[in-house]
Amino acid sequence: MLSVNHFFEAIDLRGVHWAASFIGTLLCIYLMQLTRHSPAGGAVKCMTVNGLRRVSLWLLALSLLWSIGYMDARPTWQPWPPDLAALLAFDIFLSSAIIGIYLKQREYREDKAAARLTS
Repeated sequence: MLSVNHFFEAIDLRGVHWAASFIGTLLCIYLMQLTRHSPAGGAVKCMTVNGLRRVSLWLLALSLLWSIGYMDARPTWQPWPPDLAALLAFDIFLSSAIIGIYLKQREYREDKAAARLTS
């Protein structure tokens, strides 16, 4: 484990942190747009659930932007490698949610079109 830590100490991880945080912010905003009204996007009739989802995505996006600002204000600061792993996991999770919603919406549209053709 010592060699892995030594390896990460020799690399400037600020660019990876910036990219992962910025991409995560964009993914949060896009996921918020996808889940706003569409039933295929996961919107539910309970306004409390939708509101909590939007607040959590906003907080996540703002915290990611805040981490970019924190990094830019401290030129010698290096992100912690487990923190980068968590950022990448957030990005992968948000990407998979977006892909899943896209596939649901496509299926929803195809079912709707098939129902129109049969009626």
